[in-house]
Amino acid sequence: MTSPDNSWRSSLLSYLTSEGSPGRESILQLLSSPGHPQDHAALHLDACQPWSRGGAGHFTGFLEILFLAPERILREADEVAAEACGKVHREVRGDPRYSPKEWVHVRISLLPNVPIFRRPTLPRSEDVGLLVEIRGTVVKTALPRTLEKAKTMRCSRCGTEFLASADYAQFYRLSRPSSCPGSSGCPGTYFSVVSRAGEKNNLELCADFQEIKVQEQVSKVNVPQTRMKLRVVLIVCSSLEIA
Repeated sequence: MTSPDNSWRSSLLSYLTSEGSPGRESILQLLSSPGHPQDHAALHLDACQPWSRGGAGHFTGFLEILFLAPERILREADEVAAEACGKVHREVRGDPRYSPKEWVHVRISLLPNVPIFRRPTLPRSEDVGLLVEIRGTVVKTALPRTLEKAKTMRCSRCGTEFLASADYAQFYRLSRPSSCPGSSGCPGTYFSVVSRAGEKNNLELCADFQEIKVQEQVSKVNVPQTRMKLRVVLIVCSSLEIA
């Protein structure tokens, strides 16, 4: 499924690369941060900042479509951010303060202070699929771990290799197909995991993740109402990237 209007991509790219824009400043700050070029990096964008600093013309289209389909648009925005990082880095090539960043993830913070975006309590079922900003207290954290997002598997009957993705709803268990996905119509139903050297370092197949538990702030609920707790899984980003 593609966006009904892809003009937001060029608008966002312009916002991130134009001289003097807050977006370009964020890109330069990211390029100057320490780390390996292939490390995952977060590009923090303040949703309210462009309005106060003259960036609304380029940023508004992106925000409007982001609220319509946040999960998909954020994935596509990562691609735009990576392109912007490459473009800006080429422009400042030779300056030792900046290093390239290949894996960039857009993080939106400070959404407009209206009820549809900012919630005083933790999300409910009706908020699924929406982009909302919540505030709470982290009451429990688990140790960071490595998640294998996908594994290469091989059909024992025809030898077809394919990727099996980890299913979050099944506690990251591999989602195995009921029959061979090969194009030859193979009826095979038994598959084995293919292990290759260096696969655990493949950022497309693996990611760092951490589970935390967030509790509603006491000032946001009516006493003696029980404060809700929410289990949150942070994938790829660290606790420093929480918005």
